[in-house]
Amino acid sequence: MTLLFCLDREATLERLQPVVAVTCEHGHAVQVWVDTFADGSAVARAQAAGAQVRLTPRAASEHWRAVMLRVWSSRDYMRTLHREWSAVPHERHAAKSAAPPGFAALVERTPLRFGPARRGVDALLGLLEQSAPVSMSLERDLRRVAPDVVVISPGLRWGYAQGDYLFAVATLGIRSAVMTDGAAEVRNGPLLRPRPSKLFVWNNDEAAAAVARDPRLSNRVVVSGAVSMTQWEQSVTHDRRAAVRQHIGLGDEDAYVLYVGSDLGKMSVGEPQIAARLESAIADAFGAGRLKMLVRPHPEFKSVWEVPESHVSADLGALVAEAMAVVGVRTRLLAEAAIAGRPVVILDLPDFNRDGSATRLQPLLEELPRAGSIDEAVRHVKDALSGPRAGTVPERVWRPNGDPVHVTIAALEQLGSEAAPARRRAGFALTARPVVWAPVAVRQAASAGRRWSKDSKRAVRKLKDRTSRQFRRRLRTISEQRLAMRAFVLGTGEDLEVLELEAARVARETITDIARRGGPIIVGPWLSEAGFELLYWIPFVRWAKTYGNIREDRLIVLSRGGAQPWYADVASRYVDLLSLYSVDEFREKNEARIVTQGGQKQRGRADFEREIIERASYAVGVKKAQWLHPSLMYNLFNLFWMQRAPASLVQQFTVHRKLPVPDVELPAELPPKFVAAKFYTNASFPDSADNRHFVSHVLRQLTAQHDVVLLNTGIAFDDHGEFTPAESARLYQVAHRLSPGDNLRLQTRIVAAADAYVGTYGGFSYLAPLCGVNALTFFSEPSAFRHDHLDVARRVFEEIEGGRFIAARTGELQFLQTVLGTPAAARVSAAAGSR
Repeated sequence: MTLLFCLDREATLERLQPVVAVTCEHGHAVQVWVDTFADGSAVARAQAAGAQVRLTPRAASEHWRAVMLRVWSSRDYMRTLHREWSAVPHERHAAKSAAPPGFAALVERTPLRFGPARRGVDALLGLLEQSAPVSMSLERDLRRVAPDVVVISPGLRWGYAQGDYLFAVATLGIRSAVMTDGAAEVRNGPLLRPRPSKLFVWNNDEAAAAVARDPRLSNRVVVSGAVSMTQWEQSVTHDRRAAVRQHIGLGDEDAYVLYVGSDLGKMSVGEPQIAARLESAIADAFGAGRLKMLVRPHPEFKSVWEVPESHVSADLGALVAEAMAVVGVRTRLLAEAAIAGRPVVILDLPDFNRDGSATRLQPLLEELPRAGSIDEAVRHVKDALSGPRAGTVPERVWRPNGDPVHVTIAALEQLGSEAAPARRRAGFALTARPVVWAPVAVRQAASAGRRWSKDSKRAVRKLKDRTSRQFRRRLRTISEQRLAMRAFVLGTGEDLEVLELEAARVARETITDIARRGGPIIVGPWLSEAGFELLYWIPFVRWAKTYGNIREDRLIVLSRGGAQPWYADVASRYVDLLSLYSVDEFREKNEARIVTQGGQKQRGRADFEREIIERASYAVGVKKAQWLHPSLMYNLFNLFWMQRAPASLVQQFTVHRKLPVPDVELPAELPPKFVAAKFYTNASFPDSADNRHFVSHVLRQLTAQHDVVLLNTGIAFDDHGEFTPAESARLYQVAHRLSPGDNLRLQTRIVAAADAYVGTYGGFSYLAPLCGVNALTFFSEPSAFRHDHLDVARRVFEEIEGGRFIAARTGELQFLQTVLGTPAAARVSAAAGSR
């Protein structure tokens, strides 16, 4: 059976991780589409379990989808105007916030909000809803995947476009399942349209509420329990507890109360003051230093808190497990902490009892202690610490039928064996589609016509100017290239001005044009080697930024593997390609690009790169942007690489600097002083028996005098393999700490903290001297790499006063031992440790 999970964000994938893992264990083919990625950790775990994960293929620019979002949210808002919703004003406010502002204002200021008029508007919106086309990109990809069951989560949120998925699967006749994301979601919130094959809820009360709201769901509701809560039953190991204390800077005996920040959006602004008052009251009640209060903000609203980043990035499970008590307002983490067995106190303050998610979680939190004031909260904390009893969440609320994971799996497998539903039929609404949507189509056609006319005139004008310039440039290029070759090859002593070369003129004019146009600029995507990125591309982007006087906030860098620290002084925005693609999908598409382009170098714009631009633009919310593509740099510096221009060409168009140290914690298990090592295969250091023996010998001699951190990743991005040496007491591995989307960040941090770097000569080895660390690198095939790159690298490292860089042939160690009469180990150690 093939299951397709359509999720809104990576955090939802994290909560559904047990279901995904067990589904894969049962032998089912699992694919996951996620609207937005975060740090990639949940994606990596799902891929390790056997699932295929990718970004949702629907296009953000689809006009019909944008229109339908307005129709759905408008119809949901009209429902909340009925008097039965007066008891839940926060839900009515949430529906109004999701609806188009102009529509909500029109309804509230006219009789449309009352009686027959409201019902008439709702009927009209229903007609529009039923007659609208489905997302073409979704329908196309659903046909390609051909899933047996499509699982949609979360399914009940104001303004969330679950209709995209539900209408698409209903049109194709695919079985569908909607999983609610929190208790009481079915009591209040939007209706499901069309109805799914199955609706998964937490408990029997939720099932009754769902049927009461929509009787047609009576035979479609599955009481599965809360899958997302199962992770909090697992015990936290001693190592995780010790690691989180070290991460946040607490001693083994320090006790603390954990305050968890809520996800109340604008209302979160007032929480720091509440937390400060609570911290002061705890200090007065328990004595200064005896019991601390630690704040863990909600990651989406951390900007309103003045707390260290380590508090946000800490292991949440271990953080909760180590807390003496957990306090907060209106957040699901309080219920999760109670399931984990921690004492919980809910701050039920006047300013926080009208909006937010607490009402949705009310059935889950009803058994937990509540405090109407700061003093009452302190009393609850005292009571929790004086006795073993902690607030608990009844199992009838979140697991009424046993293990929620296996209940969910069994229901999905049963659904997969049922007959497929009938396709959505073309009733009156679909027949009337041309009439219903004619005004929208006419308006879109007129707008598109105006844009086409304007764009056509601009294109004709540009073509005319470009043709004239290219004709004149071609005449100049022939003579200039001849002069450049004569001056460089014959050594005439003529100092040809490099800036007058045609490629140089094109580079300057392109950067000037991009800078003058305004708006965001997408830099990349970078898909080539790390060495070219460090030595040429990033310095070229620095030059372009300076030459064009471009602000950092205009630049959006696209790279891969967590290279964001390399661009810290270049751009303020960064999108990692592995947050848009899984590792396997990225490698497959990039290898296809390499075959099509005839090499790894990005000398032209490939279809894969255009797809990346579309996905990245959607991820950062950019509709139109300029494109600074690596081909501009490749076509310029190719004159130097082909020996048609001197090295001064590279100097003129690059700005080299040391790399900043990434803001990331070193793994706690690393020693205070160490040598970083990375031996991998490439053309100059192939995978051979001699090289494997050489690597083992060097590491064995190094570990005799130094602690060594091996930077093997275990992740295959390209054809570079890794040497795996024998284990040693002084050899530390960090592969378990490296994720595909963030491995370069941590590797850069480790290299910057090392006393020296030893490894294969290649692009990655340039990282050490750029971080100010001495590097000793080796190659065995001197004819397999370009020595002009090595010459440029040495000149650059000298200019920026970076670390010393030694590139030696493997056989030279034995030669040094023979000539100098000293052990090879001492020579390696001395060369690596000198600074």
